[in-house]
Amino acid sequence: MSDPDPVARSATRHLRLRTAAVVVRLLELLDDAETRGIVHHDDVERRLPFLDRYRDHLDELAGDVGSARDPATFENLAAAGPAEPPPPLIRLADSGIAGDPAVAVDVVVTAALAERDPRFGDLIGLLQAPAAFRRPCIGLLATLLGREPDEIAGAVAALVRAGILDLENPGDPRAEQVVRLPGPVLAVIEGGRPSAPAMEYTTLAEAPAPAGLVLPAEVAERARRAGALMRDGELDVLVLRGRAGTGRRSTLRAVAAGHGRGLLIAAPADGPAGADPLPGSLALLLGAMLAWSVEPGIGQLAVVHRPPGAGPVGVAIGRHGAVSVTDGDRAAVIDLPMPDAGQRRRFWTAAGLAADAPVLATVSDRYVLSGGTIGRVAAQAGAIARIDGRARVTVGDVRQAAQDSGRQRLESLATLLPPLAADFAPVLGGPAAQEYAALLLRSRHREKLGASVAGIAGGQAGRGVRALLSGPSGTGKTMAARALGVALELDVYRADLAALVDKYIGETERRLDELFTRAEDLDVVLLIDEGDALMTRRTEVRSSNDRYANLETDYLLQRLESYEGIVLITTNAPHLVDTAFQRRLDVTVPFVPPGPDERRRIWRLHLPERHAVTPALLDTLAVRCRLTGGQIRNAAIHAVLLALDAGRTVDDAVLIVAVERELAAAGQTSPLTAGPVPLSPFERAGAAP
Repeated sequence: MSDPDPVARSATRHLRLRTAAVVVRLLELLDDAETRGIVHHDDVERRLPFLDRYRDHLDELAGDVGSARDPATFENLAAAGPAEPPPPLIRLADSGIAGDPAVAVDVVVTAALAERDPRFGDLIGLLQAPAAFRRPCIGLLATLLGREPDEIAGAVAALVRAGILDLENPGDPRAEQVVRLPGPVLAVIEGGRPSAPAMEYTTLAEAPAPAGLVLPAEVAERARRAGALMRDGELDVLVLRGRAGTGRRSTLRAVAAGHGRGLLIAAPADGPAGADPLPGSLALLLGAMLAWSVEPGIGQLAVVHRPPGAGPVGVAIGRHGAVSVTDGDRAAVIDLPMPDAGQRRRFWTAAGLAADAPVLATVSDRYVLSGGTIGRVAAQAGAIARIDGRARVTVGDVRQAAQDSGRQRLESLATLLPPLAADFAPVLGGPAAQEYAALLLRSRHREKLGASVAGIAGGQAGRGVRALLSGPSGTGKTMAARALGVALELDVYRADLAALVDKYIGETERRLDELFTRAEDLDVVLLIDEGDALMTRRTEVRSSNDRYANLETDYLLQRLESYEGIVLITTNAPHLVDTAFQRRLDVTVPFVPPGPDERRRIWRLHLPERHAVTPALLDTLAVRCRLTGGQIRNAAIHAVLLALDAGRTVDDAVLIVAVERELAAAGQTSPLTAGPVPLSPFERAGAAP
């Protein structure tokens, strides 16, 4: 049976032997200090009772190979260990980072001693001054290794520059400077994974096979060729651009596996990618390919440095921003598109979605999600089905799972609107009805439209749908957005653009980008209320406030143009909208106050199923009470409230009271004080059902 983790096994054995060599030297120093009276034997027995047992351990480890009191015994055993795969300390020695390989390894092993076994901190404290330092200082390292202090100081400085060591007190005299091993480095030399939140390590055994990647054939072939060029030393940087979940990291893992290596992906905290030397050094110790994960915003530049001796590196970047590599580095960029319906079906299947063929076809066609998002949603949908006692997943389970995922990622920026009834349709008339139908048509066929218009007089169309819903308050803009969600079977999230605007420079753009990115990834209908906050005409720059306001408007313009989801923007003042926004809109739905026919339909829509309102009153309300849809809804709800309080059915009397209340609130005179007013012949003609 093969060893499940030969890398960790060889790393642990090699580290144990190198540690034994260092401990033998420490024991020699301790014996010498006792002989010269610097350390008292009683202090040693009292503070270091474990040393006798450790000497027995050294005897067992040395066996019959040599003396357990000679460091060379353990160094020779370490050198005779398995060469493949090389342990991290061997890779460190071979790198030449700190000059003499033996010095570099011994310094790192000594620095790791107190981290791995705190009891050795007491021993180190006894052998150096000040004794409060439980980690080795440069002076002790020079004495321990029998080297000149300058040589040790140079090796330590090189290891610090590489991020493999830290100095606790760099301002102290050189001999008293204390070295410390960072946690991720310690984990790696022990044969483990780097324990850092901003890093993700994949071993060679965990890497996906290239054949298992769900990518368009031409994209997969380009990635294969790029990997071959990197392996042959003809390509230094491979940049994979795409939305989260489109396979950027999986593709980089497959490329690294083609080199026989794992992959270490790091996200730079601040500054250029590569300014922090630790990820590059960890990749070196692991024998892994290094990759950077960067997410610049629109108009931003991500600077990527390739660490010296790191070999080819990868970059996973979002759809926005640009990448700058080190002068002289040869780079290639591959765009990873969102999966089409066929590829999404493969993702759903690979994620183990237990669904019948019709359900699988429906969710593959309806939900435009990335592969990564599909994996999360499929697992959640399966859990929902099992909780309900079902073995097969339904379309409703998938929608609920997508909604749950959205709540976790999107609700800090937007609010999920409750769904309407499945057969709900907005009450619209004239141009609004025509444009709403066009919006619905564009949304339903948004994925197929791009392929259909490609090459037609240079035409192009993406997955994104951008619509402006304009009109006075209460005319049904939000209701129409919710109805669109019903028709498309997608969730609708509402964001208040005014609440996203921040006084701090750049914060508005950051919030907007986060909102659009999360909504895009989850494929929801995004409703942005009060779009006037950033869509008004740009002004002449008279102050810094004007300049930053214009920058925010420019950013929103660019982000809308690149948006690949469905976004609806409402405004009460369409005449204030910048013409640049109007050019980027696919549909504009002009909402106007409803006419008599629309008002009658709205009344019937909002009145309870069992009511006693006479047709004559409904005709009067429709013709003579010029209420908006929102006002009609308010009046209907108040009428139901009055009827509940009186223990009766909604009838003419309670409805008249509710309508007069709404008219008074709007400053209008009521025509209903004396009850329903007979309609004139002209009005009756206009009030026909």
